[in-house]
Amino acid sequence: MQLIFRDAVAHRRDASQPSWETRPVDRESPAQVMLGLGLVEAPRGAVEDERMADVLLGADAGGLFLRFAGTAYDPGFHWAGESDLPGLGTEIRTRPPEGWSPELAFGSFYMRETRFPAPPDRIVHAALGLVVVRRGSLAERVMFDVEARNGALLQTAAAPEPGAFEAGSSIGQTFASPIWGWDGSRRAILSTLTLGTIDAMSRIRSLEGLPDPTPEQEAELAQLNTGPAGSVLSCGRSDPTFRRYQEIAREMGLYEQLAIAPDNYPDAAALERREQAIASVMRRLTDAELDPPYAPRVA
Repeated sequence: MQLIFRDAVAHRRDASQPSWETRPVDRESPAQVMLGLGLVEAPRGAVEDERMADVLLGADAGGLFLRFAGTAYDPGFHWAGESDLPGLGTEIRTRPPEGWSPELAFGSFYMRETRFPAPPDRIVHAALGLVVVRRGSLAERVMFDVEARNGALLQTAAAPEPGAFEAGSSIGQTFASPIWGWDGSRRAILSTLTLGTIDAMSRIRSLEGLPDPTPEQEAELAQLNTGPAGSVLSCGRSDPTFRRYQEIAREMGLYEQLAIAPDNYPDAAALERREQAIASVMRRLTDAELDPPYAPRVA
């Protein structure tokens, strides 16, 4: 398991109160509420997908340790199928679980299955949650590696990740940074949508690209567009500038570099190639919209 924490919770509310009844987090309080982002690699079936898991946290001479507390449960999130984990962030709530005592911290993590590279018999879940700790006791911008030993998750390594939370960055940008993984090069998690939604988005794009779809394919496309995948893709379809951006990318032969599949998990080199492709397409798009071009083209 990998975990990284962020002191970015500015408002909180009691779960029994209406959603608009929030109050600022007291920065002088001895209790600190932090966001936790993570990856959980486990045997297939060991982690329940789309469930909330309560945890107890503590520290000893060996570093951070965690223990799952109780049975994973369905938190009843609305629109979970068409929301990525950052989109569900304001829905996540936590409570002291069974077995909690004042010397321990506690938290709750929502688990979502991914296709992040793993051995054949194992599954990797992305996790997002809240933890409540003693103020100043848990480091920010440090990636903790923990492994299951003797019924608990014990820290095996910790390394600073100073760029994990850039100023003003979102949760999604942290998942999309190439800081994740255990073996080989670190990878980015470009999307934390459900795998079903990701697959449906891919199918929609395939059907839309058919030159002469059959009536059955047209009906399938219409059905998919009524679901979560169609909702996610609708914003791009309604933006003529974005459609022109896609056309230029295809004309330049760069579309494949831009359209990295959400379940591809690129490394830093692939992300750099993508950024270069985006810059090239944006220069062409800007030149096409300005007269004269904003800068001379170099032969």
